[in-house]
Amino acid sequence: MVDSRDRAIKRFDNWSGSYEQSYTWQHFFSPVHDILQAHVLGVQGTHILDIGCGTGDMLRRFSGERAARLVGLDQSEGMLAKARELSAEDDKIAYLAGSAESLPFGDAEFDIVTSCIAFHHFPDPDTAVSEMYRVLKPGGRLFICDLTQQGLLGRAMLFYGSSQESVGDPTPTNLAITAFSL
Repeated sequence: MVDSRDRAIKRFDNWSGSYEQSYTWQHFFSPVHDILQAHVLGVQGTHILDIGCGTGDMLRRFSGERAARLVGLDQSEGMLAKARELSAEDDKIAYLAGSAESLPFGDAEFDIVTSCIAFHHFPDPDTAVSEMYRVLKPGGRLFICDLTQQGLLGRAMLFYGSSQESVGDPTPTNLAITAFSL
């Protein structure tokens, strides 16, 4: 039997080649990344982990900043292949396959951990958050940005997660960014 995680991985594998050209990307995901980037810009730290990195857009954005080490983690090999292709000339960025619930890193390796529009895909959110905290350095910051059940867009995208296209723009009523410090 195929579980929902396997279906999501397959969906993202199939979508990876056209992801950053899609309507959803241009009108939802990219603007959300703009919002998250603005929150992270003022935070001190040069070692950044992006969980559920998709095609690596957030890491490519952070690479232009002060970052020394950028790591993306995703379960979709298709998304990771596209991320590696798009970041091929940037030796600061590395991509790994893995699960948010079992991060393949030692304790206290990162100054900043982000997860943008991926958290709702994690089957065990408590374990995922514990793992995110485990890999943060003392004083590190965790940024989780995801949809909420407030607002029609948030409810629709969470309910119809298998849809590749959606309408509407991110607004404070359907998007939540939460920053945590150790």
